[in-house]
Amino acid sequence: MAVGIQPYYTLLQEFIGITSISSETLEKLKEDYRDKIDSTRTLDNICDMKSLIKILDRRDVIRYDNIDELKKIEQNYIKDESVKELISSYENWLEENIHNISNLYTHALVPRVDDIYSAENQNESRIPLHGALSEINVGFTTTATININQTTNSFEDRQRELQELVLKEISKRVGRHWKDISRKLDLQESVLEEIEKKHSDEVMGFQKMFNQAVQIYFEDNPRNWKLQLLQALELARRRDLKEKAQEIILRYDALHN
Repeated sequence: MAVGIQPYYTLLQEFIGITSISSETLEKLKEDYRDKIDSTRTLDNICDMKSLIKILDRRDVIRYDNIDELKKIEQNYIKDESVKELISSYENWLEENIHNISNLYTHALVPRVDDIYSAENQNESRIPLHGALSEINVGFTTTATININQTTNSFEDRQRELQELVLKEISKRVGRHWKDISRKLDLQESVLEEIEKKHSDEVMGFQKMFNQAVQIYFEDNPRNWKLQLLQALELARRRDLKEKAQEIILRYDALHN
C-alpha cells in the first residue's frame, strides 16, 4: 500500500500548536539557525515558532526523514514531555513506514491537487485540511490538539508564491528537457523557438528558457496548473522533477492552512 508523508506535516502542525516560547528564546533559535537560513531578510521575518518551523522545512533543515533539528529544539529549548512523546511517536511511525513511502498524493489524508481549492471560485478562504480545530489520527499515537490558523493571503497570492517555489526548484534541474516539458504543457512550437533563440548564448540558458516558458503557461493557467504540470513532468519522463514538485506543493499546502 502506498504511504504518504502527511504524518510529517501533522507532526509540524502539532509541534507548533503545543509549544510556547518567549521572544528571548526565539532570538536564540534564530541565531542558532542563522547560517542554515542564510538570509537576513528571512530571519527578520521570523516572528514565532510557526514561521521558524516553516523556514526550516523549506530549507530542508528538517525533513520527513530527518527530524534531528526538531529534536534539538525540544531538548534545548522546549523541554516538554508531551512534545518529546509526539516526536517519539512520529519516529516509531517513520521506522515502520519509511520503505513504503511513495506517491505523496495517494495518502488518504492528502487531498488531490485539483481538489485542494474546492472553494476557489468563491470569495472565501480555503478550508484547512483538518478543520479549524481537530483531533487527528494519522497512524501514530498522539493526543495533541492542533489550532490551525487560516491564511489571510488571497488565493491568487498563494498561487503565485507556490508557483515561484516550484519553478525555482525544478528549473535548475531541467537541463535539455526544458522543451519536452514545455511541449507537454501545450506551448506552441513557435513560442519555444523564440524563447530558445533569446537565451541560447546565455549562462544557465536552459534554466532561463524553462522559466520563461512556464511563466507563459502560468499566465494562461492561473488556477489549474498543479495537476497539469505534474502530468507534463511525468510524460516528459522526468519523474524526479515531478516528485520534487509534489513535495513542494504538499509542504506548502500543509503549512498554509
